[in-house]
Amino acid sequence: YVLDGVPPMADLTKEFRKVANKMIDAEAEPANATLVDRLVSGAKSVVRVRKSGHPADDMSAEAVVGRMEAALKEGRLAEVLAQGKKLPPKAALAGESWLKQVEARQSVNAAVADIETALKTSLGGAGK
Repeated sequence: YVLDGVPPMADLTKEFRKVANKMIDAEAEPANATLVDRLVSGAKSVVRVRKSGHPADDMSAEAVVGRMEAALKEGRLAEVLAQGKKLPPKAALAGESWLKQVEARQSVNAAVADIETALKTSLGGAGK
């Protein structure tokens, strides 16, 4: 599904802020939002302040997105994906495309790590 290849970590990290805002906004928007509600929501996205350090039991979109961001900054893609599965439905839908890219990057990283381990094992055994 990714024709141009798997995105590098730098691209995933760069795009996260925009995706994070979309996920939080999607969950916050009421089902019967009027045009004015959507305009106000769009205006809020110009300047964004998000709380950090949510309690572990806080499952709000903002809290889950915050944990995703922390894991992403540390390169822990498996944790990003695990937190992504905890997103509320509308937020998950808004972040679905980006999460698929993270999943692809994680798969490539795991495959490369497996190859490196196999090479080290075979090279280590060859010298004996």
